[in-house]
Amino acid sequence: MSLFSFGPNNKLPFSKTLKLKRLRTPSDVNKGEKLKLWYDKKKNLINVYAKGSYGGEGLLATISHRKIIKQIQQPKVKSKSEVIKVSDNYIELNIELFN
Repeated sequence: MSLFSFGPNNKLPFSKTLKLKRLRTPSDVNKGEKLKLWYDKKKNLINVYAKGSYGGEGLLATISHRKIIKQIQQPKVKSKSEVIKVSDNYIELNIELFN
């Protein structure tokens, strides 16, 4: 990679805790729960869904963190997420990316 390359930084594993604004949704979320991450190509965001939800109904929050978005698009990158804290307005989520 050259000095001026804008490709993803391949320093994995990567871990980050984010405080995400919670979207209004009927899904309950609990501390310690694992959530699903899905990259939305059209909006260039990562959607965070409640476990066991389907059809977009369990959308809890979105992530716009550039480094996480670049890494999660890579075909061999896997992710794990765990709720650290939860309130009516926010979800504090730890995200781990690894090969």
